[in-house]
Amino acid sequence: MSTSLEQPTGEIGNEGMEREGDRAREEIEAKVRELEREKEMEANLIDLERQLDRTIEEWEEIKRYMRKQEQKISLLEEDAKDRVKVLKKELDKKTRDLEKYMKEAEMKSIEAEEQKQGRMEAETKVQMLSRKCTQMEGEIETLKAKIRFEQAKHTKALEEQRKAEAERDKAGIEMVKPLHSQCVIVDSAQHSEMKTVRAFKEHDEAERPKKPFFNTLDVEVKQMMQHMKEQAIKAIHEREIEKIKIENWQLKKRAKAAEKKVTLLEEGGKKFIKQAIAAEVLELKNTKVIQQSLKLESTIDSIAEKMVQVTNEEQHIDLEGCGLSLHIPPDSLPGDCSQFTLNMAVSRVQDYKLPAEDGILVSPVYSFCHNLGDRKLLKPATLKMQHCVARCNQLCIVQSNDMSSPYQFHIIQDGKFNDGDSYGSIELDHFCSFGVYLQWYCASLIWTIKFCAVLYYTNIKNHSFQFNLYIIPQLDAIVKELDSDIRVMDEHFKKGPISPFEFDEAESVIRLEIPEVPVSGWTMKHLNLNKRKSDDIVRMKSIIPFQVEVSWTGDQPVRKLTYDTVIEGAKQHHITVVSPCNFTECETIGSTTSISPTKITPEAFSDLLPPTQRDLMEVVGVDVQADWDIVGLALGLNSATLKSIKTDYSGKTTSCMAEVFTQWHDGGTSEYSWSKLAEVLSSRTVNKVGILPGILDKIKKQSNCS
Repeated sequence: MSTSLEQPTGEIGNEGMEREGDRAREEIEAKVRELEREKEMEANLIDLERQLDRTIEEWEEIKRYMRKQEQKISLLEEDAKDRVKVLKKELDKKTRDLEKYMKEAEMKSIEAEEQKQGRMEAETKVQMLSRKCTQMEGEIETLKAKIRFEQAKHTKALEEQRKAEAERDKAGIEMVKPLHSQCVIVDSAQHSEMKTVRAFKEHDEAERPKKPFFNTLDVEVKQMMQHMKEQAIKAIHEREIEKIKIENWQLKKRAKAAEKKVTLLEEGGKKFIKQAIAAEVLELKNTKVIQQSLKLESTIDSIAEKMVQVTNEEQHIDLEGCGLSLHIPPDSLPGDCSQFTLNMAVSRVQDYKLPAEDGILVSPVYSFCHNLGDRKLLKPATLKMQHCVARCNQLCIVQSNDMSSPYQFHIIQDGKFNDGDSYGSIELDHFCSFGVYLQWYCASLIWTIKFCAVLYYTNIKNHSFQFNLYIIPQLDAIVKELDSDIRVMDEHFKKGPISPFEFDEAESVIRLEIPEVPVSGWTMKHLNLNKRKSDDIVRMKSIIPFQVEVSWTGDQPVRKLTYDTVIEGAKQHHITVVSPCNFTECETIGSTTSISPTKITPEAFSDLLPPTQRDLMEVVGVDVQADWDIVGLALGLNSATLKSIKTDYSGKTTSCMAEVFTQWHDGGTSEYSWSKLAEVLSSRTVNKVGILPGILDKIKKQSNCS
């Protein structure tokens, strides 16, 4: 009985344990599910935090971009306001001139009216004079008739007088004949006879009655003189009448000219107002173009930018230092356009879609924004772009009509290139984005070595300086040919964003001279090669990349920094770069390349010179965590100098620290050396506020080298 009773009890116990185990298992599974849910929630929370961080970063970028755009828009608004003010001033001036011209025209019209009245009075006087002349002509005819009558009468009297004289002479001769015969006999009586005859004649003349001939002649002479006076008066009157007619004709001519001038002034005023309105409309269009160009600029990394007004006159536009030249011929604008705004931007290679994967741009990208719309130029403009390839057989020009990223480029076949000339040219009747393109799949190494060895540079606003280093194998086999190309190309690289280079055959070093170097604040990035090209280097096991040295000229001596670059599958090599800033990390070249941290070699300081300001910023610069004013006091600068530095640089740590080193180096204190700097930075006062340990080691190392 006891055995039979124990069996159910055991079964019941086992069942209870199983139920408890099931419950425990369920609880464990529930807890596991809860833990999994918690892990999922934690993962989701982490993702949300990351998304939030990204969103915050994007928002910060958007705010920075908006601030930049607001600043540009405000500048454009100010510029537009200034232009409107200038136009208003010009309009006011033209209006005043127009009013002045209108007043002058009114005065001239009044003068014309007065001259018209004078002309009428003169005509009245002329009519009166003409009537008087007519009367005088009648009187003159009467006088002429009287003169003819008197002349006839005088002629008749003369004839009668001659007859009477002839009769008297005949009678006198008859009386003298007896006396004459006696005179012949007696000569002495001849003289007395002649006297007697003379006496008789005088007696006859004395006794002859006087005739009115001489009185009539005096009257005729007086009449002739009077007639001559009247003729002179008439001629004077005729001249006066002719003069008055000429003056009237001149007055009419002046009045017509004044009326024409008034009409022209009215038309000119209307035309000027229309031009002012058209100018304001053009300003609004230009503002839209500027906004469009700002949209383009916001998506590209612009080196330089220039905005010009293009008219129908011949223009040469050069972007100095950027390798761009544009020639626009005269009378090239469309018929309905007198001018348009052209915004030119020069950018480095970035997010562009090229015609082929194995091709590459060998020039900056030159972008043009304008307000011509779809209209084209009547005469083609000539665009010249600088590139960096010595052999031009496989060069072509690409263009993109896109105004936003990504920019899709396609090849056009109208470009002109010449070996030894660093500029390519193209004739175009429209404006978009252009660049010079090299097709790698059909280009040999000698054609691409020039591109790989040259340097693009620019001084952008934040004083950063970016350049790319290319690793090219098999240099020794093409040194001589490369050298000849260098001599040809050297003269063409004196301007523009591309710098010339030299090859030192003895040291196997390529040297590049970089003009216009900033004093400080440089950064550097290596080219990010794709994996296919890295694999090509790996497969060429016998090729050892050569050493490249980038150098530039400056006022101060500069040390060398060595970067160890390792490429998997090839032997080690070194790229030695002269740089005024500390460089601790770099982008990787493909998936098989890495660059180690900077190594400062003692050989670089063998000249035993005191540290320059570049040296100080290179070694200490960006890594100093101490308060710059405490470092300045430790270096010996006074409080007034530090206060002035703080005011000038708004308390920015890096800028203030750079100025402290500059003041110290340029004679702000009596001593400047690596030993002095190591002593200052080792002091408790400075080190208490957080000098990085590595910095002090570097300074001590420099002190030992010196």
